[in-house]
Amino acid sequence: MMTEIIEDLEGADRLAADWDRLTVQCSRPYCAYAWLSSWWRHVAPKDACLRVVVVTEGSAVVGIAPWYQTRDRLGVRMLRPLGWPTCSRVEPLAVPGRELEVASGVAAALAAAPDAPDALAFEGVERSSKWPGDLARAWPGGRAATLTRYEQPFLSLTLADHAGYASWFGAKSHHFRSKLGYQRRRFLREGGRFRLATTESLEQDLHAFVQLHRARWEARGGSAYLNQQVERMIADAGPSLLLSGRLRLWTMEIDTEVIAARLALWAGSQYACWLGGFDERYAKLSPSMLGFLAVAEDAFACGADRIDLGAGSTDWKRRFADTEGTLAWRLIVPRGHRHAATRLTLAPGQWRRAMATRVPDEMRTSVVALERRIRSR
Repeated sequence: MMTEIIEDLEGADRLAADWDRLTVQCSRPYCAYAWLSSWWRHVAPKDACLRVVVVTEGSAVVGIAPWYQTRDRLGVRMLRPLGWPTCSRVEPLAVPGRELEVASGVAAALAAAPDAPDALAFEGVERSSKWPGDLARAWPGGRAATLTRYEQPFLSLTLADHAGYASWFGAKSHHFRSKLGYQRRRFLREGGRFRLATTESLEQDLHAFVQLHRARWEARGGSAYLNQQVERMIADAGPSLLLSGRLRLWTMEIDTEVIAARLALWAGSQYACWLGGFDERYAKLSPSMLGFLAVAEDAFACGADRIDLGAGSTDWKRRFADTEGTLAWRLIVPRGHRHAATRLTLAPGQWRRAMATRVPDEMRTSVVALERRIRSR
């Protein structure tokens, strides 16, 4: 097998077809090439360097590791997945059954690079992911250290156990079906309809989605994910993803007014809900729950086995989810002459994140302030 590190988008563009093939084979919706390349163009940090590791066998691409590298003010060369922090669950892609070989090739290529990373970050991958451990064990010169910085629960809905949407919905409680059935009939009586974005409506639907999401989070300090750069990213990536069927933008509208929207991505067996929003004036119609019924029906139609509801545990998610998993933020710190210094540099952040999961909310501000004073010295 051969490995290559691609450092420019032109080189990555040549991989688009193979990249998307692996995205589907690995069922990683957020790894879609259009999504991540648009993120690089519009959202990536200005000082970031593209680092896409490609593993080939003959003329066939068997693995791709989509990363970017930065150097923070303390000198640590940090490798992070493309798309972070706009989305999580981005990790290396490999032909099923070839993961260990790909991990070995990726580790060797990165370790041999003139600016080899001091640390590799996995930002929000499922705890069961084998990539952090496989890369750490494959790192040349001895096993690298693997650190868990933070963990967070996420919710999902399993579809594989049901024959289809009607089977799944019919298995819900009588109270659940009666309540949502009543809300749906009420919505339709008021002139409502559910609609999936098309090439003709995409621009208008994305605009409505952005406005609804922003308005929903404005009173709580603003969205943690959506800003002007990300808006340009989804406008850029949207047409290509829509044509491939990967982008699923559902809206609810009454007459011609969009009152709720939810954007999801799909690849292989996974259907991932990214962000949504609704008009508070229509909260009586339970738009989050009604909108998810359209999403669930669409996911069954796409042939997905699971719907990823994302991090957090809002009421509407709890009512649909049947599985709770854990997302992990992990670091790989290669052993070598910079290992100790890198561990020492990362220690304040490690300590703050560990404390953040154990102390009351009112104490977290003090913890963050202490870390900033330490880093400024």
